[in-house]
Amino acid sequence: MAFKTDVTKIAELKAMADDALKRWGRIDILHNNVGVSIAGGDAELLDFTEEALERCVAINLKSCIFAAKHVIPIMRAQQSGAIINISSMAAITTYLTSPTRRPNRR
Repeated sequence: MAFKTDVTKIAELKAMADDALKRWGRIDILHNNVGVSIAGGDAELLDFTEEALERCVAINLKSCIFAAKHVIPIMRAQQSGAIINISSMAAITTYLTSPTRRPNRR
């Protein structure tokens, strides 16, 4: 079951956890599969703004923390559960966004 949720809204993350608990009576897995790259469309370090960074942190970090905040008490009561946080290559590099920009090479 997938939940369409704006992960930057703490109330929606709580509603997701509440709905899952109501639907199945327990939560065994929280799989955080969400993320956005720098500036929400990739930018080099010198090109992005404070607002873009705040949005990136809200989506990539805060969403995982607040989703877990609402699921961990349920998992503790059950004495079981797993939380999986994944990332993409965007965590270590930028993607080609235009024909004139070259991707970073390592």
